[in-house]
Amino acid sequence: MGADAPGGRAPAEKASGSREIEGWFAVDRDLRVVEWDEGAESLLGISRAEALGQACYQVVGGLDERGRPVCGPNCPVHRALRLGLPATSSPLVVRTRDGGLLRVTCQLFALPDPPGGTLGRLRPAAHRSSEVIHDLAVTSALSSQVPAASFQKSVDQALNFLLRVTGAEAGEVWVVEPGGRSVVFVSHQGQFHPAFTQMTRFAPGEGFPGVTLLARQPVCTDRLPEQPYVLRSRLRQSGLQSYVSVPLIGASGKIVGTIGVSFLERQVNFGRVLRLLGWVSSSLGLKVDATLAEFRESARDQFNRVVFGGEPDLRRALEWLLVEMVQLAGADGGELYLVGEGLVARHGLAEALAAPVEPAVKELLQPALPVPVGLPRSWQTRVSAGGAWCWIPLLANEGLMGVVLLYYGGRKQFPPEGMFGALEHFAAAVTESLCLLRPWLTRRGSGVGLARLPARTLVSPEGSGTLVLAGTSGGHPNGGNGRASARLEVRCLGPFELVIDGKLITPAMVSRKKAVTLLKILLAYNGRPQPKEALIELLWPGADPETKASQFHVLVHELRTLIEPGGRDQRWTYVCNDGDRYYFNIQSGAFIDAREFARLCEQGRWAEARGDWEQAMAAYQQAVELYRGDYFEDEPYADWCWHERERLREMCVDALVRLAEMCARTANWEEAIRYLRRALELDPVREDLHSKLMYALWATGRRAEAVRQYQTCARILSEKLGLSPLPETQELLQKIQASPYPDGSDSRP
Repeated sequence: MGADAPGGRAPAEKASGSREIEGWFAVDRDLRVVEWDEGAESLLGISRAEALGQACYQVVGGLDERGRPVCGPNCPVHRALRLGLPATSSPLVVRTRDGGLLRVTCQLFALPDPPGGTLGRLRPAAHRSSEVIHDLAVTSALSSQVPAASFQKSVDQALNFLLRVTGAEAGEVWVVEPGGRSVVFVSHQGQFHPAFTQMTRFAPGEGFPGVTLLARQPVCTDRLPEQPYVLRSRLRQSGLQSYVSVPLIGASGKIVGTIGVSFLERQVNFGRVLRLLGWVSSSLGLKVDATLAEFRESARDQFNRVVFGGEPDLRRALEWLLVEMVQLAGADGGELYLVGEGLVARHGLAEALAAPVEPAVKELLQPALPVPVGLPRSWQTRVSAGGAWCWIPLLANEGLMGVVLLYYGGRKQFPPEGMFGALEHFAAAVTESLCLLRPWLTRRGSGVGLARLPARTLVSPEGSGTLVLAGTSGGHPNGGNGRASARLEVRCLGPFELVIDGKLITPAMVSRKKAVTLLKILLAYNGRPQPKEALIELLWPGADPETKASQFHVLVHELRTLIEPGGRDQRWTYVCNDGDRYYFNIQSGAFIDAREFARLCEQGRWAEARGDWEQAMAAYQQAVELYRGDYFEDEPYADWCWHERERLREMCVDALVRLAEMCARTANWEEAIRYLRRALELDPVREDLHSKLMYALWATGRRAEAVRQYQTCARILSEKLGLSPLPETQELLQKIQASPYPDGSDSRP
């Protein structure tokens, strides 16, 4: 679409007064036209009587710059609305009644339920095709400079270029936070700097950057102040009317950030702006991805060198981390806190100066707390006498490990804009290394109370600085094979099972079934303490907590009788409580298959990032073997586990796809086919999985099976989503039908 460069001869513009006309139409849930105004009649030469009742994609018949169909049952513009966006748009080339071609921008607005449907607007493009060629030429020149320039220079160059060629008043770039939890501000160019920097972090679905991250699609509007997801009040009051944002895509196909521009005018050529943003984002996304990966790898290497530089010393390594982050951020000093440890390092601060840590954060960091229980938002700032503080979370796969608090003296200047994302990625890389080294450092006694930190299973052999995979440990202080050594094994993936001292316990063997349900709920909250009243509501929806309190305590007693090794003075190992708040102690040494599965998937991604394909494949294979079925599959209607179930299923599909891709690299197509078939069992509506399987079957010469796979894909998409396969999938089918093998030969390569 807009991000494609024109190929061959560009379609001719319709030279008429139609440029001043706007056409409006409305469609129902089935994309059938229910309204077609005079402007639409005039633009396309199609009368209202002809349009009503017809599918909008048949009436409009939009093409891209290369003449390929865009409009269809699986319209990409409508897809964005299905994701929850209030409005979206796309540049199109449409045929008029007199045979001419006209460039338009098609904007769609979601209508509220009931009755639902979509309101559409067709606006003629404001520029001739020669401008497209000019834009492509200048964008190509910029793209050639991006790989060689520094990260910040690349971002600033891209934004300044877009402001110059689009006439936008302002532009901004954001990068995805470690783990994809949110987007972090990187740069702003142009006017209204205070408005754009009012907030420096958005969760998915918040603000234009967060909506772009969630939708994975371009986002645009010409009614900026009216959009409910605009959370920056200064931006809403700035007078800016239009905004266009597109995702930045990295080398692996994942979103690594967003780039957007904003205008004071509503009359914006959205088609051209989207096209330019698409071209610029291609090279910039690769630059962002490569820079952050380099930054993370460098941080890990430096941290490991400090740890192993002589006698391993974690405290020295943590002090190094704090000094590095203070210097990177241009701060005057700082403090480093670990969850469950409190303050472990200070640098550059007067003795009397202390960070104004909020009570909620202090509760997280106090030594009495046994597990991480929250994930505070990064970059919260507090002003104190003579200066100001901001802080950065130390995040790992298990959650919050600690925070670094940075102090800025009287000048009250916070980190340079471009350092926000880099600092978080630096901190996350070091935190992951800390978790990986934890079992080995604990055995050597060189940690600072590391027993309360989450364990990982990468350990270093004695006398070696090389990390190796240590079996399938699930986070156990003694390292080694956690599954074999754990007294309690909990199987949450597939049918729920407990193994206590080697004996299998099924739910049918427990007299009070709600005791097992209580255990599942506590496991689903992953160590986060839950109030007794909230747990009672989940166990007995709508019941009075006071009347159910005694029954709740009976369940807790029965559960502890079942799984606890025997508590003295109420020092419980697994089912713990802090007053009336209960949690499962995930640091107890119990083997939990869901946590081990997530850890192995994460380990596979880390190995891939290092280019260690053998270790990545080993980790992914162990992960998918653990996945016996969906998370708590015997609780299909429970809301408390639905989100985690979806997350883990997506992780399994991703691991299977990565295994298939690694098999494809070595032409091991049979294994690739096996992994892809299993991925489709978990997510049958993923069209990209069908396409990959079609190609793998084709590569083995099984063309008939590949064609049947296409037919299966088309049937499932039609039945489940009311869609037809994408043009790319249809094109793959044509290639399969035309040639026995992908390389065009008549024999298997």
